[in-house]
Amino acid sequence: MQNAIAEISASSLQEWQAICIKVDQPPLFGSFVIVQHGVQQYLGLVHHIATGPIDNLHQPFPLQRTHDELMRDYPHVQFFLQTIISCLALGHIIDSRIVLQWPPQPPPLHAPVMQASKNIYQELLIDHQYLSMIFYHKNIAHYLDELLLAVLSRVNEQQLLTTPLLEQFVAQFSLLAGNDYRRLKLFLQRVERIFST
Repeated sequence: MQNAIAEISASSLQEWQAICIKVDQPPLFGSFVIVQHGVQQYLGLVHHIATGPIDNLHQPFPLQRTHDELMRDYPHVQFFLQTIISCLALGHIIDSRIVLQWPPQPPPLHAPVMQASKNIYQELLIDHQYLSMIFYHKNIAHYLDELLLAVLSRVNEQQLLTTPLLEQFVAQFSLLAGNDYRRLKLFLQRVERIFST
């Protein structure tokens, strides 16, 4: 549990939610995470992050402080808040090999959630089948293009984004989007803006 960033609080084959151990340190939108349960590992993608009160009795109200002042004057405030991440289920890991299909069971409640290692990112990027799994979830992740841009940003932060990799990503995206020229053009314009800075 020492590397855990969250614990599973709701679970299904398609999606899971987890409560972050530190309210102000959730994993980033579009990052890959691993759930560990014994020898079983589950692979997910963070598609939503929300912070709010832990119950209806402790509703936040304006305190008119900077973050530093808030931590100094009202450190207990964080005990009444929680950050919940929602993750799309992408697959599971068997014998150190990523299998991009739903596991036979969802991860159990209270199982620890950890950031995926750079090795996991590298293995996913060998081919782009994980994009198919993300597209399967389009009814859950309505802002799919935004999520895919975030995935590219996380890959770039891992220093793994190369020109051939980006070209393969775009080709797979185009195929999965039904060769929608307008959507592809808008997506590429946003990619260019993000990665040309």
